[in-house]
Amino acid sequence: MNSLQSDPRFYLLRDAMFGDWNTAEVLIAQDPTIIEARSSTGETALHYVAIEDHLEGVKWLLERGANVNTRDNFQSTPLIGAAQLGHEQMCRLLLDHGADLFAMDNIERTALSTTLDSEPVNRALLYLFLAHKGDSDINLLFGDLDADRLLFNKGPRIAEFWLNLGLQPRFESDEDEEAEPQ
Repeated sequence: MNSLQSDPRFYLLRDAMFGDWNTAEVLIAQDPTIIEARSSTGETALHYVAIEDHLEGVKWLLERGANVNTRDNFQSTPLIGAAQLGHEQMCRLLLDHGADLFAMDNIERTALSTTLDSEPVNRALLYLFLAHKGDSDINLLFGDLDADRLLFNKGPRIAEFWLNLGLQPRFESDEDEEAEPQ
């Protein structure tokens, strides 16, 4: 199927996820591949119910084999979408089921970097993601632009926080360029 065309099965399952569990069970029993049916933007039912913060629906899909790290046409995962909307319990559920905290979408955003775009920053999500990163390099959680935006555009206290966690600048700042000898 053309990636710009929606698979009609996507809408059948998506709609059933909001209360018509018997229909959803029948759909899965008749065609287990319906779990990976996609909209024109590449969303699966899991993407949709995750951004709608439908915990029961996400649990149900994951129990039936939905890929927790499925990607849409923009390379976004359900975790990135849920983080962008500040859905803390949804993010926790997805992480508990193996969601990739380090996944980047097509513009190098991760779940953590989208969380930092919200105003005010959802601190509970921030700390959830930092706890889940474990001993992994903090730099893997940021694309180049997001890392530098945190270090150079958010103020000295924010920069110090991230530098203390090991975040490295990716590009030279204007001040660095001025300090270099000619």
